[in-house]
Amino acid sequence: MSNLIKCKGCGQEVSPDAKACPKCGAPVKKKTGCLMMIIYGFVGLIALAIIGSIISGGSNKSGGESGGSAPAALPTVSNQQTAILLPQDQKAFCDAVTDFISQYNAAPNELKKSAVRVARKQKLQELLPSLQFDGWIGELTDMGTTSEGSAYIAVKLEGNIIKIQTWNNGLSDIADKTLIPVNTPLFNAISDLKEGNRVKVSGQFVAGEQDFIGEQSLTENGSMTGPEFSVHFTKVEKAP
Repeated sequence: MSNLIKCKGCGQEVSPDAKACPKCGAPVKKKTGCLMMIIYGFVGLIALAIIGSIISGGSNKSGGESGGSAPAALPTVSNQQTAILLPQDQKAFCDAVTDFISQYNAAPNELKKSAVRVARKQKLQELLPSLQFDGWIGELTDMGTTSEGSAYIAVKLEGNIIKIQTWNNGLSDIADKTLIPVNTPLFNAISDLKEGNRVKVSGQFVAGEQDFIGEQSLTENGSMTGPEFSVHFTKVEKAP
């Protein structure tokens, strides 16, 4: 009789297997076993976890789209290159030449384009009265030796397409003498570098009649849109 349960309607003891109380007809509520209680509890925990995950995901998405309290992480700048400021005269030179590239491309005809080149010459004369540069930063894009063994190099100034360089052959360099003789301290310093290195360079621009400083392009368009200025390097070293 210990297995009998009380009817919720009249208090009469009835069998747990009965569907209804024989006295009052009230339905009999069966006891839930321990195993079923554990199963129900486990299922409930899973359901709560799923609901919590959905809510959390929606909150993160909302924060990312509307500028909430947890925005996407910004990239970390760890490159030491950004810590070195460009020399002021390098920046002024690059800004001016880049501006004339834009003006030249926007000029509607050859007359206007030629006038832009004349204006650039005047500006370069203003910026480089001594033709000298010191500690300019760039990337070593080309290096090698001529048939006579002299070294040639090209450096793309940082942040743009402007190049400063020696000639790459003895014939073109007859007048300018920009090539770097073998077994000189500068030749030996360059030999420890490789293309792609970030470098700090010093030297002097070659004087030029048409652009105030020597420029190696074969056409006016090349000179104005992809300038390659001739220089005598006096120091070339790897930059951080």
